[in-house]
Amino acid sequence: MNLTPTDALTLDRINTAPLADVRASLSNLYEHSPWVAEAALASRPFSELAALKRAMAEAVRRAGRESQLALIRAHPELAGKAMLAGALTRDSSNEQSTSGLTHCSPEELQALHDLNTEYTARFGWPFVLAVRGPTGRGLTRSEIIATLRQRLMTTPQVEMDECLRQIDRIAEIRLHERMGLSGESS
Repeated sequence: MNLTPTDALTLDRINTAPLADVRASLSNLYEHSPWVAEAALASRPFSELAALKRAMAEAVRRAGRESQLALIRAHPELAGKAMLAGALTRDSSNEQSTSGLTHCSPEELQALHDLNTEYTARFGWPFVLAVRGPTGRGLTRSEIIATLRQRLMTTPQVEMDECLRQIDRIAEIRLHERMGLSGESS
């Protein structure tokens, strides 16, 4: 059973399709980091979707600090240069658009630019937030800006852990989309 790009992703297909096909279908859940899905797929078959999500999150947690930092750094700044240049991945572009970041006022763009600059100087990586929010419907621009301001006050270790948690949420929403599910947690 070979997966094609038009095939709906199902747990059965994830468990039974050739590894290369499944790996290709899941490779971009974690931004520019196909190693996460590859590591998780070593645990096939999965009894439920939650087991796959857990296996991916555990792969990230087991990775060394340098791999985790590379994963965080693979994410684009919110409303940053890549968005303005149209150079985001399809998923990132959709996520930033869903939250209205593509329609920022000049003041909002300046605030995000200034906060992103401060954040990167403080932590050494870009601010990562699942802008689709806890329900998958999207945070507002003001909620994103407020969250960025708030997270600037945390310690580097707490912030790194939060970035990884947010990345897992982004991957979960992307997986749900590929499976035709809502963005809400399951």
